[in-house]
Amino acid sequence: MPYNNYLYKNGHFLKNIRCNTQIQNVSFSGINDKKISKNDIQHIEGCLAGGAVGDAMGARIEAWSYADIKKAFGPLGLRNLLTRDNIADTTDDTQMTLFTALGLIRAKLANGGEASEEACLEEVSRAYHEWYLTQSISFNSSRNNENFLLRDERMYAKKFPGATCIESLKADNGVKFAENDSAGNGAIMRSAPFGLLFADDPEKAFKVSIKCARLTHGNPDGYLPAAAFSYLIALIVQGNPLEDAVRAMCKRLEQEGCRGIKISNLVNKAIKFANTDINDYEAISVLGKGFTGKEALAVSVYSSLKHQDNFKEGIVSSINHDGDSDTTGSITGNILGAYLGKNAIPSKFLNKVDLINNASKMAKGLYLSIVEIPNPEKDFGIAPKFAQLPERLNMDTFDFKPIKIRFSDSDVIKMSKMNLKDALEYRSYLIRTRKYTTD
Repeated sequence: MPYNNYLYKNGHFLKNIRCNTQIQNVSFSGINDKKISKNDIQHIEGCLAGGAVGDAMGARIEAWSYADIKKAFGPLGLRNLLTRDNIADTTDDTQMTLFTALGLIRAKLANGGEASEEACLEEVSRAYHEWYLTQSISFNSSRNNENFLLRDERMYAKKFPGATCIESLKADNGVKFAENDSAGNGAIMRSAPFGLLFADDPEKAFKVSIKCARLTHGNPDGYLPAAAFSYLIALIVQGNPLEDAVRAMCKRLEQEGCRGIKISNLVNKAIKFANTDINDYEAISVLGKGFTGKEALAVSVYSSLKHQDNFKEGIVSSINHDGDSDTTGSITGNILGAYLGKNAIPSKFLNKVDLINNASKMAKGLYLSIVEIPNPEKDFGIAPKFAQLPERLNMDTFDFKPIKIRFSDSDVIKMSKMNLKDALEYRSYLIRTRKYTTD
């Protein structure tokens, strides 16, 4: 959250105030009339925690046939977490989601709170190569000077990730778009954090997500669903009704030409099914098994819409089919967690999933401003950079009304040389004492 998202009154900055923007590129009316913002830590944490829960629930039946699922767990299928030593393990879906969040948080910290598209691409690429490292070497406890994910032995558990991501990241040669033709779900499964960080700007979430998806997936059917999913998460966090947000996402996809229209058509079929009494398994059988990006998006949209008031039933719907149950469970968990909030996730699930604490820390890193994030160097491996350019210091909101203010050149230079805490306090002093000019 950049500094100009603070509200200032009575000599203090009021934290965690977010600016909502209008949804872009939406041709139908009414979507903005019903918004109740979900841009708070409860819903952002719910998104990442929900994804981890859905991932863990579906992991043990990934690629099983529906007949075998019913044979093993009864006619209603799998309805609860399966645990070992009372712990339910997540997969590479959650691992890569956490590393996506890590990259975005670092981009924010390194750029004065405002993460540019270029910074996001660079830092997310770096984070994905760090994830590849965890899948290639054994845990080394001496990594005490790196980010908290690389210090967590659980992150080094080998999760049998998809070959597309592994092969694309094998050569650590910096930012490079994949040249493969993969339409798999390895990009969409990790893309919720873009929508969380850029909830105020769904279009930016879409564009940044596309670029980062292309680091591993070269086919539009692989990277467009990831971008659409990020866009959807942003619209949900803005507070739009779920079906309205899904329809807006479809409209945005259609701007991408024939490939986007085909994905939109499949998602629209999911919307239609969700508004009927069709059996969940029958609907999902038509939408696909979820191994491709567009199928995973459609299945997850269907289960989320059909069970939008019940987190558990949405997850149960999304995993009991013949396909990639952990990924459809994870994406559905992201959607419903963002929509309903963390409090809607049964505590018995949260208490058993292995990486919930990491998801919580990442959610806070995405949500908080850079001056609020505790231990940024220790946890995320990067020192925050206070805004150096004068124009980044010239916007504020005063008495709840936006005005443009300008500090003297000497004060700008002084703040640029201070640490974060001192600079923000000095800036507060200048505003309180009205030592600025207005345009």
